[in-house]
Amino acid sequence: MNFSVNFAPKDIQNIVGKTIEAINKARDTASYHVAERVIKDTLTVSPTPPIDTGHLRGAHSIMQNSKVLFENPGVGGQTLPPDSNLFTKGETRVGFNAPYAFVQHEGISDKGTVLTLGRKNDKKVGRKFLSSKLTRFAKKYKELWQAFFNEALE
Repeated sequence: MNFSVNFAPKDIQNIVGKTIEAINKARDTASYHVAERVIKDTLTVSPTPPIDTGHLRGAHSIMQNSKVLFENPGVGGQTLPPDSNLFTKGETRVGFNAPYAFVQHEGISDKGTVLTLGRKNDKKVGRKFLSSKLTRFAKKYKELWQAFFNEALE
């Protein structure tokens, strides 16, 4: 005895479309949660942004697919809009948006002189406060992303 099931192409397209939609949503959810963790690590794990030179620690954002999902402008002072140029589909960005963020991240002034960052007794402050986390914790962030992705698919 044989049974056969025929799905119309439209039915298959509908199923595949919903599957792709669920995967994209899980990807974006996982990426957002990892971005939150990157910000937390940037603010709490050495090296951190200085706290005595403005509102850099508070001026951060998360963007995904060219849309701002979270923006904390910090306390007072001017912030730049998050960079929304040249996003690829599914991309998530973490940014620190004070006008001087790049200079402090690199630790070099626009004139090329090395900056002294933070209070002298604050050993946690230092250059590369964001990029160092992405390098140092890359494996941890990938594992977190996978866990968040799996959870979002359930």
